[in-house]
Amino acid sequence: MTWRCAWLAIEMEVFQVFIAKREDGRFVRRGWFRCTATMLFKKYYSSMDTHLFVFSAG
Repeated sequence: MTWRCAWLAIEMEVFQVFIAKREDGRFVRRGWFRCTATMLFKKYYSSMDTHLFVFSAG
């Protein structure tokens, strides 16, 4: 089975911002990922229902 990213634009931007924060020595908590990803979902996919965007437990 191959894993495929459903929201590539969001994942790439979250990762870039995460790396920048860590390089600055800042802490990044799980809640930051949820808030940032949700905000970016609304930015990139504003015409879609936000219930389509869910998080996994891992």
